[in-house]
Amino acid sequence: MVVKNITKLNLSIITPSGTLFKSSEVEVVVAHSTTGQIAILPNHAPILTKLEHDELKIKIDGKERFFTIFDGFLNLDPDNNITIMADNANRSEELNIAAIKKAKEDAQKALSEKERLSATEILRAETAMRRAIMELQVAEKRSRSSH
Repeated sequence: MVVKNITKLNLSIITPSGTLFKSSEVEVVVAHSTTGQIAILPNHAPILTKLEHDELKIKIDGKERFFTIFDGFLNLDPDNNITIMADNANRSEELNIAAIKKAKEDAQKALSEKERLSATEILRAETAMRRAIMELQVAEKRSRSSH
């Protein structure tokens, strides 16, 4: 049996609108699966897992980069290729904090009037609230790591 000594991961983040990110220089990927947080280093055992609505952290050249992931799957093959397929994903540097805060306020307002909403509208408002909170957390980490 030949043991591979690969020191980098190949990462692709794909959404319905196309490839959001691609790099062959990734040192580590930290994601939140439905079974808990996972950290993937080169030569990790193959894995296929569903991802939670949460942040994705990667490290390239010792620097952390953050993404938001919504409804996705992570697949790591035996050759250190990670493919993340997500319904929606964003780079932290593309997050618009003012727009996120507005979305959070709108969701809070809607949820304060739950009795007038249908079950579907409540679910949408709760999802928008969770998304806004997560995006603000990722944006905050980005600003801390860039100092």
